Amino acid sequence: MADRRIRLEALEALRLQSEEKYADALTYATALARANPGSALAHNLAGTFHVRASTAAEGPPGDEEDASTVASRHRRAAVDSFSAAARIAPNCVMSGFFHAEALAADQRFSGAMLELFRVTSTPETKQDDPVVHHVAYDLVVASNAKTRKADAVYKASVVMEGLAARINNEIVPPEAVKLLDGDAAVDQVQARAKLLSEMYPYSVRAQLLRVHIDLEQVRATDQAVRRKGLLRRILALISHAADNFESSLLVALFHAKVLFALDEFGKSESECRRALRIEGPMDPNFEDIPPAISVPGADYESRVSSVKKQLRVLLKRIIVVAAKFLNTESLWQHMSNKHRDELWGKLQSVLDPVFSENASKGDHSLDGITLCQDSGQHDIFQLPQVQHMFESLLVSPSIGIRAEPLAEMRQRKCRDGSEILEDIKEKLKMLPEDTLSTEFEEFCFGIQNLWLKFLKISLLDYREVILPLARSFQWVC
Repeated sequence: MADRRIRLEALEALRLQSEEKYADALTYATALARANPGSALAHNLAGTFHVRASTAAEGPPGDEEDASTVASRHRRAAVDSFSAAARIAPNCVMSGFFHAEALAADQRFSGAMLELFRVTSTPETKQDDPVVHHVAYDLVVASNAKTRKADAVYKASVVMEGLAARINNEIVPPEAVKLLDGDAAVDQVQARAKLLSEMYPYSVRAQLLRVHIDLEQVRATDQAVRRKGLLRRILALISHAADNFESSLLVALFHAKVLFALDEFGKSESECRRALRIEGPMDPNFEDIPPAISVPGADYESRVSSVKKQLRVLLKRIIVVAAKFLNTESLWQHMSNKHRDELWGKLQSVLDPVFSENASKGDHSLDGITLCQDSGQHDIFQLPQVQHMFESLLVSPSIGIRAEPLAEMRQRKCRDGSEILEDIKEKLKMLPEDTLSTEFEEFCFGIQNLWLKFLKISLLDYREVILPLARSFQWVC
């Protein structure tokens, strides 16, 4: 009986509104909500009238208060009313939809998106029929519960998509410009960027802004150990973004660059190739940091082409510069047998086990390629599987790759490797005794980097030999 009475009184408020007695209708509805605090229907009605009042107040100012103050008061009242309705009827998608719209109108975008995510993820079997909590359905053509539920979810989904685009394209860009061009302290800038990324996890631009600002700190850091630690933290952020925004070329580019900076060449290469295979990627114009500056191009096609060009340039750097760390375990064993002095024992204690084991657990995209010699002592490359090699030819630029005879390459690697070993020996001689000191940590990090450099020099990436030669057989149709 109580629900029936509340519904009849709500219909009376709607009658007053239809007669354009807006103030009377609002007074009637707010009184009904106060008298029935547990009724989502009453609160939804009051919220609806407050929304109308806030819109009407945006006209000429009244005698007592200016228009903006009146409109703001009604917006806040609408949020309170719809919030109460959503709390009372959490499984009513339409109530949550109105709540989210009110939050967005009051500039509470993060809360609005959270509410829309909540209601659109409510299973259909658990949703309330909107007619139960909204008297306006009494005035429309009859429909069934399934249709009403589907309509509510559709409306919420459309608003959610539009609001996410508005946040990414209108709200985040000025915040980004303020942080990038302002004179605030570094820690304040980083804290604000972190907050924006957490407030708007669905905004690719908010995620890239945080990564961009953190990378600026890496560039400003001289300490090698700290740089690597910062890059590892950034990698966690950009990897998460890459999982959430799979069709974003810019996220993939940032991801691949961070992996490359950490010497994770196989993963960097895989990310570049994945990005180049994306069909219909997101428009970089809606993602770039700094906004409207970092990606050139007057239209979608040219902007996509610009980012793909950067991905191909990075691929070329990986192919030409980076070694694949093939068979490092046997190299380590060979070096251990050859150098049995005290310094080599020191090196073994300084190097983390992963430095002598990581290669065999890494990316082995060229395991199918073998090197041997024929009866005349001529070097022969065998490629049982050539697909990967042809992919390298097709996606990487031809500039900057010089053919080098294998014998000359071996001599160069031996010469460069010997110089690095001498540098390692000098650092080992100067290694501090205090293993807990910062100086000791810096020396260790330097030695580890030299060892990785030695591995790159000593071990052969077969593409350095094959790609320049294979280009003789490449043609463009």
